[in-house]
Amino acid sequence: MKQVPVFATWWERLHHALLALVQLLFAVLLVSLRRSTTQGALYRASTNGAATVAFVVQVIAAVLGLGNLYVLRSLAGHYARRRLTKSPMNFDVFAFWTYLASGSFDFSLSPWFLFITLVVSILSFGPAALWAGAITPTPATQDCRLAAQGEKFSPASKNIWDAQFEFREGPAEVWNHFDVCIADTINGALHTNCPVPTLNDNLLRAAVAAVSMKPNSSIATDSSGYSSIGRSYGVGHGVGITPGLTQPELESKLTSTFSFHEPGYETTVTCIKNTSSALGFHHHVPGDDVSIPNIWALAGNLPNTISASSEFYPITTWRSPNFENLTAWAAVHNPYTTTSFLSIAAGPQKYSLFNQTQCQFTFTPRLFLITANTTSRTIHRLPLPNHPPPQSLPQSLPASVIRTLNLLSRMKSSLYVSELGETLHSALKSYAAFNAIPTDDHASAVLPMASLFFTSMADQILGAYANAQIFIAKDTQPLEIVSSSCKAVKLGSSFYTFIVLGFNLAVVLLVGVGLVLTKLWRDLPSWDSRSVWDLVTASMAARGGGGDEGDMCWVKLVPPNHGRGWCLETSAVT
Repeated sequence: MKQVPVFATWWERLHHALLALVQLLFAVLLVSLRRSTTQGALYRASTNGAATVAFVVQVIAAVLGLGNLYVLRSLAGHYARRRLTKSPMNFDVFAFWTYLASGSFDFSLSPWFLFITLVVSILSFGPAALWAGAITPTPATQDCRLAAQGEKFSPASKNIWDAQFEFREGPAEVWNHFDVCIADTINGALHTNCPVPTLNDNLLRAAVAAVSMKPNSSIATDSSGYSSIGRSYGVGHGVGITPGLTQPELESKLTSTFSFHEPGYETTVTCIKNTSSALGFHHHVPGDDVSIPNIWALAGNLPNTISASSEFYPITTWRSPNFENLTAWAAVHNPYTTTSFLSIAAGPQKYSLFNQTQCQFTFTPRLFLITANTTSRTIHRLPLPNHPPPQSLPQSLPASVIRTLNLLSRMKSSLYVSELGETLHSALKSYAAFNAIPTDDHASAVLPMASLFFTSMADQILGAYANAQIFIAKDTQPLEIVSSSCKAVKLGSSFYTFIVLGFNLAVVLLVGVGLVLTKLWRDLPSWDSRSVWDLVTASMAARGGGGDEGDMCWVKLVPPNHGRGWCLETSAVT
């Protein structure tokens, strides 16, 4: 007959400690990986197969949680087995430790023991939940490499960005050339080195929209799909369309946000009411017949008009021989004083509020921080006044902006109504409505509205020139990428990862204390109350019925007799 071992083997005594150490090492590994991110298979699986990933996570977490429970229940079982060899144990206490070691409960237990076993049974779901929080793939970001090109205004491409306006007999006489204008549609966006006339309507619409946005926001005149948060400043217009920053390229790299430096001009427009303005309308060619339009001339001087010159251009209208609803402006850049002014002249009727409005433009070279969010498709531009001003910007670019504004007024019709007058009138109504200014006080809104209106115009013209350098002149320079963030995933939450680590440290500490106090569980009996075989054979041995491991053990449930309860009858056949 085979002898049943009296004491547990080394493996039976210590395998739970080994399991606790393995799980602690796994928790340490998770902590070490808490900052690791990936865009590989795990990202694709969590994005395209979220349900499958969740199922796998639950299975793995259940196995890991079961490992923790097995270690804790083994400790409870070891304690109960060892105590039974030292002193007798009340049956209720014995049942309590047995249920505790097996993870179950019985309502026949005393209230206190039942309460403890119920609480332990409920808490047994905790380890798996903690592991799930520590291994579930969660959204994260990582640095990504972006390379982008920005506009460059070099002498080699001067025939593109500085060819529309020509000086003849000095800067007092500026000629406009349209044969040098190039317009091309690339990726759905219209790019041109002549913002006027190509982008006339776009510029005016953007300016009208800008006066009713805060803080000084703007809309894009291209088709990048991005909108501005705040002013555009004429920079950052290439986001979404510039090589290196096209939307397909950004999406292929899973880019979420990025920022870069770009040189540009910070335009400031200050408007006043100049009651001594020398700019006005003169009846140039009166029509002798109602079928012949009247030709008026916008003529006069601005504060910075070059000496021995004056502003003059004709305006044609079907109106009767008066100018009550005419509106026009003249804009001058003086290269000697480097000043830029724009002055509006309007007739005494519908657009009279705009008459004698005078605006001064200041262009300050700045380095800008451009921040783009590819998810919300927004761009934010921030001027950096504390950085040294960029040296690569041409001095003649602000002059081209002012001359473009001047050309725009010359090209808008007044034949039936004044297009510029209607545009300014619409902008004034939008500004007043947005700022809750009553109709009888619209005069007070003219100057702040005009400042926003022409600021937007200048920004959009600068942006058009910048895009023309990239797409038409192909004259670019590398942009300094300050930061970039791409979508990725990581394993779990750092919060749950550290909780899992702390929990497993506590388990290992508890196991270690048990090993020390019991001298590696020496003299641990091989008998286990959780084993049905051990319970039955032990009861048989107690009655002298044997119970060797080599016996065939039979059990039978005997019906109640003489008021006694059910009885488990055991026998052994060798």
